[in-house]
Amino acid sequence: MNQSESRNIQRRLLFEPSQYQVIRNESQKGPLWWRAFGFPAKIDDKGEFQRIEGFISCLKCKNTQIHNKSSGTKRYKEHADKCYPIINETVISSSSSSSSSSSSIDLTSSSSSIDLTSSSSSITISSSPSSDVSIQPTLHQMGFIKPTKVSEKDVKKVKDLSVQWVCGNIRPFSVLSDEGFRHLAQECVRLGSLYGMFDINDVLRCDKTISRHVVTFADAEREKLKELLSIPLQQHSLTICPDFWTDPYRKISYSGITIIMVDDKCNFNSIDLFCKPFEYKTKSAENVSLLNCLNFLGIDSLSDVNIVCDRGSNFVCAFENFEPLFCYGHRLNNIVKITFFQNKSKKKHFKKSDSTNTIDTSQLALLKVEDDNHNETQESSTEDSEVSTDNDCDNDMTLLVAKKTKKPIKKSTSSKNDSLAQIKITIDQIPSSAKHVLRTLNKCKKIVKYVKQAGINNDIKEEDGITLHQSCIVRWLSMSNLLESISTSFKATKRLLLSRNQYSLVSDLDLPTIKQLVLVLKPLKHVTSLVQTGNSPSLHMVLLCNLSLKHALSSHQSLLDYVDKHCNSKSNTLHNNEIEENEDYELEGIKWFRERFLILIDELFCLDVRHYCATLLNPKYKLLKFCTKDERTRCHEYIRQQLKILTDAGTTAKSYKTPSEPQQKVFKTADTIFACFEDDYSNDEVQNDLQDSPYESDEYEFNTVQFDELDRYLILNIDKVSLTNNPLDFWRNHTMQFPLLSKLAKRVFSIPATSCGVERQFSSAGLIVNQRRTNINPEHIQDILFIRSLQKLK
Repeated sequence: MNQSESRNIQRRLLFEPSQYQVIRNESQKGPLWWRAFGFPAKIDDKGEFQRIEGFISCLKCKNTQIHNKSSGTKRYKEHADKCYPIINETVISSSSSSSSSSSSIDLTSSSSSIDLTSSSSSITISSSPSSDVSIQPTLHQMGFIKPTKVSEKDVKKVKDLSVQWVCGNIRPFSVLSDEGFRHLAQECVRLGSLYGMFDINDVLRCDKTISRHVVTFADAEREKLKELLSIPLQQHSLTICPDFWTDPYRKISYSGITIIMVDDKCNFNSIDLFCKPFEYKTKSAENVSLLNCLNFLGIDSLSDVNIVCDRGSNFVCAFENFEPLFCYGHRLNNIVKITFFQNKSKKKHFKKSDSTNTIDTSQLALLKVEDDNHNETQESSTEDSEVSTDNDCDNDMTLLVAKKTKKPIKKSTSSKNDSLAQIKITIDQIPSSAKHVLRTLNKCKKIVKYVKQAGINNDIKEEDGITLHQSCIVRWLSMSNLLESISTSFKATKRLLLSRNQYSLVSDLDLPTIKQLVLVLKPLKHVTSLVQTGNSPSLHMVLLCNLSLKHALSSHQSLLDYVDKHCNSKSNTLHNNEIEENEDYELEGIKWFRERFLILIDELFCLDVRHYCATLLNPKYKLLKFCTKDERTRCHEYIRQQLKILTDAGTTAKSYKTPSEPQQKVFKTADTIFACFEDDYSNDEVQNDLQDSPYESDEYEFNTVQFDELDRYLILNIDKVSLTNNPLDFWRNHTMQFPLLSKLAKRVFSIPATSCGVERQFSSAGLIVNQRRTNINPEHIQDILFIRSLQKLK
């Protein structure tokens, strides 16, 4: 990039406006000179303007300059002051009774309409008839800041004070760039312009005062939250995710709840409701219902909300009458642990079998339940021990939503016997090649443990390797990261271990086994990261991820294709090297574990009807073309049953009128993991299927078969280009067309696929209760997290 390219872009912006335009920088953060600049963009084949990387252009004169990480900002500031010399800030309120405080001021003038906008306020000068009283405020009263040249001496003094503060109090350098700190400093500058020189202690209060104000502020926000949750609570589009956490310093046990809601405008929001000390000594089923913690929001019964949690025995018992959904991520984690025989618990409660040297997995599951009820310090899910207390061999996992009418799909007897045999198999019964894989896995964990204890990670990095990552038995994503780091740094690590005479750690350790272990775990890592989204609906992904996992694990070639298509570039490079070395050959031990993993996914994870319902209510996959006819029939029955409940509850179906389609923003459709599941049926095919349907509409009193909302939705011709990855965008635009289905969609999509929201809350709590803040009042933690989550909503 050079100056000739920037001048060429500038000419095109000036003389070819239909093909080239300047698009604004939508980021709310950044220096003030961005008020004058945007990004040059060129129209593409789809009629959308795509940014030209490496340049920025003036919004007014189209002056184009090179912009990258090494660019200085002095010329940007000078140009911004030239084209946009006045920047308005927060309007200063006058103490006199004749003035009023406002962030938006309309001034009557005969001039044309002018709109000046900054990050803090908006001031509009518009043309309107003259009023009887003419008021002409000064620029100072309006909050304008004229460009000021601060002397180098004063700038140096501020820098010196910043250095003294950061170094003297051991603060991170990033604190100076913190948005909250800069807002606070800017407010002090504004007060200084209003009152002149004053003592900062007259404005800034002490730590105890602010600590008390946190409680007052949080209580006021909770009162506002009641109104915010009233409509989602009435529509049952509110989900709670409960869990427990113990801080690592004072060992105080906390109960936390994150709420996920979809409001009347189909907006998806997540709020950290509370994280407060658990008041009971034991986490039994009677003590974990947490209903008394929700009464202040107007929640009188847990049947008024949806529930997502892990399968801890206490949660299962506490919520068995309220139809909870269990965390998909926890379940996948437990299935992988069983696959690789890593689900051992305390051995002292057990007697080993004479013929085996391992514990049967069904006994292990029973032991977990006993340990949870008996050990007071055991958590159902914590930061240090995030393991779900799932009954890993309980095959009857499906929680039926309509218990009298809904039945799980039965599997063939032979298939079920094969699955049970895989579950109960012990290490002595597996082939020798599979035992070699287990030895390699355990040896990798020992290597990482030794590297950490010996402190040679830096030596590995100096040998062109990367830091070896530790793993936790309850987080198999970390195990995948451990294997990847060893695979990348294999030569450097082996060389260093041999130099330290650690022959036992590197003997019988082969790189192909490690690489193929990484390959098997890649799909798991990928789908888990997909469903852990916290800012958009995710329940519809569970069915799609399950099918994708099964397809990826069905054969070695499918596994290679999946990793090559969906995983990141680094993984692709690793994978391509693997193909060259092994020529598509799959090791026998890896093949055994891949097939075992596939069987256990099919056996130990049974989908709830709400998973199918959520997928159907996503317009991209509404026909469920990848499901059996029996599964589609059950899903349709459930949806019609829910529509009838909504109708009986007082919601009358409005007469259908074809509304004018709102103008929708066009989004680019990416080639994603779920593209193969998207609908491709024509309307004629769908109508033929519906004609064979035995269902009659629940919206009509006469017996003639009619198309109800579900039928109309299924035959609706939808432009895929107009669809986004968030299914709520579709229902926001089609609420009038499908009034009952849209209510059901809001209810279903308020249910997340995982309980990652409350896990993130505990991670944030771990940042609050750190080594320097061990004496913080436990009651303040929930207020801090609550205010923080509300700030994200804004």
